[in-house]
Amino acid sequence: MKVSRRGVADLLLSLLFLYASFWIYELSNYAAFSIVGLSATISLAGALPSGVASVSSAGQQLMLVKPIQVGLSCGAAGSIYYVARRSGATISSLAAAVSLSVFAASFYWEFLSLVGPLPLALHEGVYALLTLGGLAVMLRADPRLKGLVW
Repeated sequence: MKVSRRGVADLLLSLLFLYASFWIYELSNYAAFSIVGLSATISLAGALPSGVASVSSAGQQLMLVKPIQVGLSCGAAGSIYYVARRSGATISSLAAAVSLSVFAASFYWEFLSLVGPLPLALHEGVYALLTLGGLAVMLRADPRLKGLVW
């Protein structure tokens, strides 16, 4: 089996994007806090961001943070997906599609406190199903990705 340079580059870029997806999500969170006028800090765990924190009593502003965060992170992942797809980088396209699905499903996860007192395992199941559903939609829409998964 011959491996092309383009395939190796595609694989390396997909790994880089998967690492960067942690930063995209947390930087989107940081930007969302800044957009609504709240001060925030990013916590690090080695080379990965571990979260964003802000201290505020502005309740209505906080309701805007998560939709903005999800929008920014989905916009970034969607842009990377578009560029990877246009360049023919199928593995990178798949990595971006997975991240985009996770980011979109995170809208549910971020609002768990509004959903109600369901067991955590049920919430995790719903989150996983939303993520898989989003990915299934993207796989159906892009036949090149379907060949990588099925």
